[in-house]
Amino acid sequence: MLRFRILLACTLAMAALSAATPAAKAAPVPRSVAISHTMVAELNYARSRHGLPALQPSRLLRISAGAFSRYIVRRDYFGHAASIHASSRFRRLGEVLEIHYRRGYRFRGTVNAWLNSPSHRAVLLSPRWRYVGAGQTTGRVGRGRATVWVAHFGA
Repeated sequence: MLRFRILLACTLAMAALSAATPAAKAAPVPRSVAISHTMVAELNYARSRHGLPALQPSRLLRISAGAFSRYIVRRDYFGHAASIHASSRFRRLGEVLEIHYRRGYRFRGTVNAWLNSPSHRAVLLSPRWRYVGAGQTTGRVGRGRATVWVAHFGA
């Protein structure tokens, strides 16, 4: 009986403490991070279908890809820059761009467009890459509202 009372007292004390302590809420994931991770998952799915290892998401490459996608929209210029502005910790860097004038993010459609272009396919399916980051910006480019994707690869 004493054991039961001790157990009951401990259970009630723990319940009181848990009710008094607010549950820690998980910080919401920023939209740009969620979009980048979804694109990285699509890229890794495509790579896995070709027997290649998955790329690790890189915060630094995500930031540089996002900054360049915003630059493209802000300057109304679609094309590769002379150099990729990412961390010097990467020995090699690669880049693919995509623009479409339809609504939505089109993760799989964007990856398929890259895979259907020989030069972009070579970048996506290169075994030398270890890291990737993706950025996306929607805005007015050229003839209308567009979604611009940039993926930066690093080794």
